[in-house]
Amino acid sequence: MKKRLQLLLLIFISAVSWFISNQLATKNTVLSVLIGLVAVIGITWLIVSLLYYLIVKLIAVIFHIIENNRTSLDRYKKS
Repeated sequence: MKKRLQLLLLIFISAVSWFISNQLATKNTVLSVLIGLVAVIGITWLIVSLLYYLIVKLIAVIFHIIENNRTSLDRYKKS
């Protein structure tokens, strides 16, 4: 649950930063670039976090399938 809240907060901060950066693009270039950089870092972190989460889940599923196959084979050999 805590991880989901962190991801939602990251999405919100990135979206707000991106919006502010676009609004300030014509007025203050340095501030716009800094806020845009925060948005890009946030979006990159979000993508990396999601990829890490998916890879860890995929590995867990693969190991679960392997373990289930091993226990079924053991049961088959005993009978």
